[in-house]
Amino acid sequence: MPTVTSTSLLPWLEAAKLVFSISYVVATVGVIVGVVWEGEQFPKEKQQRGWRLLVTSLGFDTLFTILVLSTDGWISAIQRDEISALEARLAARVIPATDVASLAVLLSKFSGQKYGISSYWTLGEAKLLASQIEFDVLAKSGWIFVPPTGAESLITVVAGVVIGIPPASTQSQSLLDAANALSKGLNDAKIDAIIGPGWAIAPDQIEIFVGIKP
Repeated sequence: MPTVTSTSLLPWLEAAKLVFSISYVVATVGVIVGVVWEGEQFPKEKQQRGWRLLVTSLGFDTLFTILVLSTDGWISAIQRDEISALEARLAARVIPATDVASLAVLLSKFSGQKYGISSYWTLGEAKLLASQIEFDVLAKSGWIFVPPTGAESLITVVAGVVIGIPPASTQSQSLLDAANALSKGLNDAKIDAIIGPGWAIAPDQIEIFVGIKP
């Protein structure tokens, strides 16, 4: 069901605006005719018809003026929302400074947690977000970065941030709690993140991969 700001309403609103605009023109013509018919050169009966036409046309003129302006405002609001949504969609993912500070405090409870982090290094947006997570959040939380031992490859496209943890049989409760805290903190900061069981390469390590923006 379309909302009041749904772009699917635009064709209907544009059509309604056209109808209201034409009706406004017709009402304006009615006002002009009514004024003319009120002239002293016409019989009294026609003058009275002119007065009624004038009053009626003025009412419709006012009504359709309001409808045109309201519809135009509605169309503008939808277009503004569409532009804002597009700008948000194209904007780079960044953790706000206030969220960085609170996230670092939250994750400091898991100080000493080992982790690895990587991204699509050919994508500047993903690289910058990975750097922010690593240096502004995890490093300040006391987490321990473990450099990769070799080249890593992916055979699929990853969207959002994947927090990889070892299989349930090898993971500790502390590691799981740390991964959950990181996932919740990132999502609270409007960064899409999920936990990916089986992604980690070591039983005591979290592997973070920053993919493309969802």
